[in-house]
Amino acid sequence: MNNSSITYELLRFKNSSDEQFLEAMEVYRKTTSHDQKTDIKEITYWVDNLKQFEIGELFFFGLKANGLVIGYAELAYIKQERILIIDYINIASEYRTNSSFYSFYSLIMNYMDQNNCDYDYITIEILSKNGNNPIRNEEVCQYELENFKMVNTLYIQPLLEAHNDESSTEALIMIYTRAGEFYQLKKETFLHIVDTIYNYYLYWDSKVCDIKELTKRGALKDVNTNSIRESINDDYIVLTGCPLNALSRANLNKIPPKRSNTLWIALLCCLIIVGLVLGILYLLKMMEYEINSLITIGVFILIIFLLLLILIDKSNLKTLKKIPIFSALSALK
Repeated sequence: MNNSSITYELLRFKNSSDEQFLEAMEVYRKTTSHDQKTDIKEITYWVDNLKQFEIGELFFFGLKANGLVIGYAELAYIKQERILIIDYINIASEYRTNSSFYSFYSLIMNYMDQNNCDYDYITIEILSKNGNNPIRNEEVCQYELENFKMVNTLYIQPLLEAHNDESSTEALIMIYTRAGEFYQLKKETFLHIVDTIYNYYLYWDSKVCDIKELTKRGALKDVNTNSIRESINDDYIVLTGCPLNALSRANLNKIPPKRSNTLWIALLCCLIIVGLVLGILYLLKMMEYEINSLITIGVFILIIFLLLLILIDKSNLKTLKKIPIFSALSALK
């Protein structure tokens, strides 16, 4: 199909009996992997019961290209939190081009602006563990070009369906902000965004799941939230992802590593202890203790401390080797 002759049109679905909605669901069915899939029955329920979504507004869109439905999108606007959550933006494989994606995304954002959707952040989950298959570099790069940035910490996608445990897995989360260029978020801001996403999932589930399943998902939410919180060691979280950056193109098969100040704190403590030991040795020398015995005691204390440091976190050994005195000792072995 010649791109110059394509006319794109945005559809918003408010009734599941709409024939074009059924066509969009066919696109969704064919383009969504099992571990990213929400039950079509649940989607159908919410399309027919939009007014029950009292925490904001749900949007179900289709994309038409020259009269054919080629795309499906699903978003949730959480009004009080001013957060827009992208669940899906899917395009039929035979029509999947940069032109179709950016046209679809642009039409959706224009629709939000025209309907006075007041949001501060937009989020999108990107699956990072899909069996042996890496996540799509293309998908990440497309969102980067729309100024989304990858959050440099652990994120866990909530359970999407009953009996679909693969859907609750580590994922990447990308965030767009209206505040302009940004490269970090406060820890509590990020945790608030995560909590908003998780609460949205539970609100969705509350209308389509039985009590037993809802209780299970609520408990899983608490476990995942605690895991994410405990993985963050700093007050700020680094965001990466300027267009086509090395992280998104080279390291998409793993969660980006979290920053940690543990080692530097430990090294500072080490210097303080060494200072104290030297001070004690000096005082003992003044009291005429044997100097060789004092040096032996000091070295022994230092070795015990370094061993404890390595036992706490084995990765500290690699960093310690970068310090000249330790690298020299390693070379002598």
